[in-house]
Amino acid sequence: MTDYGTAETKCVKCGACTSVCPVYQVTGKESLTARGRLHLIDNPPERISAVYSEIFSQCLLCGACEDACPRGIKIRDTIIKTRTDTVETWSYLHIKQLTAQKTLASPFLLKYFGNITKKLTELPQESGLLQKLTVFTPKLPSLSQPAGQPGPANKKKGEINYFSGCLANYLVPDIKEATINLVRQAGRYGCRTNEGQTCCGLVSYTAGRIEQAQKTARLNIEAFEDNNYPILTSCASCYFHLRSYPDILSGDPVWVKKARLFSERLRELSCFMVEEIPENFSPRKGERIRVAIHDPCHLRFGREKITEPPRQLIRKAGNITLLEIPERCCGHGGLFQMKYPELSHKIADKKIKDLSTALPHYLLTTCS
Repeated sequence: MTDYGTAETKCVKCGACTSVCPVYQVTGKESLTARGRLHLIDNPPERISAVYSEIFSQCLLCGACEDACPRGIKIRDTIIKTRTDTVETWSYLHIKQLTAQKTLASPFLLKYFGNITKKLTELPQESGLLQKLTVFTPKLPSLSQPAGQPGPANKKKGEINYFSGCLANYLVPDIKEATINLVRQAGRYGCRTNEGQTCCGLVSYTAGRIEQAQKTARLNIEAFEDNNYPILTSCASCYFHLRSYPDILSGDPVWVKKARLFSERLRELSCFMVEEIPENFSPRKGERIRVAIHDPCHLRFGREKITEPPRQLIRKAGNITLLEIPERCCGHGGLFQMKYPELSHKIADKKIKDLSTALPHYLLTTCS
């Protein structure tokens, strides 16, 4: 085991993490709280077992515990370090998880897999073949998008890069198309796509595969080095992880400098749109619609806590009523839902019940 010094012993067992942990809320298991895991790290077994490893695997890494911790313990990083130590003992690792990790780490496989997935979604939902073969099953409807025309009254500022992420680039391209149209309709930027980008690397990093995550970070930094334009992303998880590149590459003095410059160029979609909506924007008219917002954990508990900009957009949009629902984790957690689907569904059920009560016409989110 890696010696983590006294970082974990700062835990005073106050239980603040327990009260906000979505996994604990549906299991009631103390070992699955941050407090329980920190205790195990401070008192590791002589031999790392699959049971020990699985305790650290059953974490969404949502950041709720870290946000609530009065002592500021870096709980997410500590759990990821432990996963790094135990990754080779994960004999129980689900084949879907391993497939997803390998696919997300390869631009070639991502493109190939995206084409396969599109074909698979043409199969009937009750198809046994569909159930056996799909790793991700996009179920979003195909949305027709208006042509993105820049507003004539707005002076163009320049260009902006778009980091689409795996979901929008390969699995649900409607998201990519809609984002590009929004940027163009704002009227002051030309939106540039980038074929050299790959997965942000979050899946590899949270699985404890640090070297793979570092390699992916370098690939993405290099892909956007041909210009110094801002880099926009419409995925909350991508934004969170891309902003973490300086931390991931902190051990390399050359690449950490590049990572800082890259990180400073990043723009989150709702923050960008709030700033860029043209002055001559016409609010929505006609029938009033009701919407709810799902705040992604990566934005709700991240260093920037981006929750107000989406609401600002809705207030500017005109004839729209915002229904505030309780802030809850969706239970997805990257590959968490592949290894623990039943647990993931139990966590998601709380969110679904809130939505069933509020009955919005639309649920708005940048959570993949």
